Amino acid sequence: WHCKHYKGRGIMKSFDSMAAFAKEYNVPLANIEKTFKAYNEIADKQQRDPDNGPYEAYGGGKSYDVWGKKFFTNGPMDVNDAF
Repeated sequence: WHCKHYKGRGIMKSFDSMAAFAKEYNVPLANIEKTFKAYNEIADKQQRDPDNGPYEAYGGGKSYDVWGKKFFTNGPMDVNDAF
């Protein structure tokens, strides 16, 4: 409901892929690919070994993410997905 509401008012957009997003906002797709790769690697480490990351996790425990994220439920991220 929220996405439909905001897209209808021109406040939010959707894209068929990150390539379309990158083109629209003049961002190098390689930067997004690099970011997604790093995100997916952290998510994979967290899933395989959730208790031994080097950082304090938000809400307690340990994380491989420098910001303390420990749940990666929407991965893996792929630049070919729709956003």
